[in-house]
Amino acid sequence: MSKSVGSWSDFKKTDDDGFFKTSGYQPYGRKNNQPSTSFPEATRVMLLCVIWYTLSSTGSVLNKYILTTYLPGYPTSLTFSHLMIITFVMPALNGLWRIPTAATLSRRYTYRYILPLAFGKFFSSVASQFSIYKVPVSYSHTVKASMPLFTVILTRMLFNERHSPQVWMSLIPIVFGVALATVTELQFNWLGMVSALASTGAFSLQNIYSKRVLKETRMHHLRLLYLLSRTSFLMLIPIWVLSDARTLPFDRKLADTTHKNPLWVLLMLTCSGLIMFCQNIVAFTVISVLTPVSYSVANAGKRIAVIIFSIVTLKNKVTGLNVVGMLISISGVYVYNRATYMQKKMVKRYVGLPTTNQDVRFRGLPNNDRDFREAPLNI
Repeated sequence: MSKSVGSWSDFKKTDDDGFFKTSGYQPYGRKNNQPSTSFPEATRVMLLCVIWYTLSSTGSVLNKYILTTYLPGYPTSLTFSHLMIITFVMPALNGLWRIPTAATLSRRYTYRYILPLAFGKFFSSVASQFSIYKVPVSYSHTVKASMPLFTVILTRMLFNERHSPQVWMSLIPIVFGVALATVTELQFNWLGMVSALASTGAFSLQNIYSKRVLKETRMHHLRLLYLLSRTSFLMLIPIWVLSDARTLPFDRKLADTTHKNPLWVLLMLTCSGLIMFCQNIVAFTVISVLTPVSYSVANAGKRIAVIIFSIVTLKNKVTGLNVVGMLISISGVYVYNRATYMQKKMVKRYVGLPTTNQDVRFRGLPNNDRDFREAPLNI
């Protein structure tokens, strides 16, 4: 007679693939006796946040400096250098960290999900760099704080996902803060604002479908990051050749800067790409060690750090109302994350106990932890 597999006690004894040992989650009925946060762990989180804030701030300011001094009007070239570095550096890192290889995806699945995600990645990256070129870094990051608004609307439209009134109400300070920062921005530019909104919407859509790919394929998030970056890089090559490569060497406005110091420009592009690469890795690490609410606080703190650092280093002129709008929008992001966390916590109460191994691995895990641990590419 065949042995039943549905028993939870049997599953605990036969955890063959070591899922709970490697994922960081505890099965139902098994308590973790270790303290949630020890002093070394708290120190590690603090150091990771400091590194994350430093990389994000310096990367944003360096990109602004490159786009305004050495590559004005060439955001595609900056994105091209970022994707190229990730494409060539990521395999070595995956091998060093022994990241499990991804299963071969079908052609239909690749056409349906991977290619659109890759297109969205390079489109959102180019639009983001273009917005930094047109408007101050502080304003660009303030507009990007509106990502929860796009997430709520898109999930409602695409998957008919319902949200609690608290979630909808939490969007009000985000919209109000971005609107206040917009009307009081001294260096406002319509193209810069539209491109910032476009990149934010593309990033939001990309995150939604990336989570779906990770859940369906069980692919490691760093493998997905490499797959999308490599595909985006291949897509961007012909566009970069047609748009920038033909005009960049002969652009007269770059004669006194880029053409005189090509090695220096190449060095700055390499540094910018490496900073972006390291920022992605550190952000994923922060996601893996923090709870959703803690991560939302850390992410809001990151935006504040980037805005302050850019204002101080680039000496952007801001008004008092402009600063108030930035703070309101960023605070609204925290309120939104808190509201979504409470909504998922309420939904979790109505989820029954697992009856099969499949339920344990997917449905049995807390939705809030799973979503944040699998939230890639929103960097």
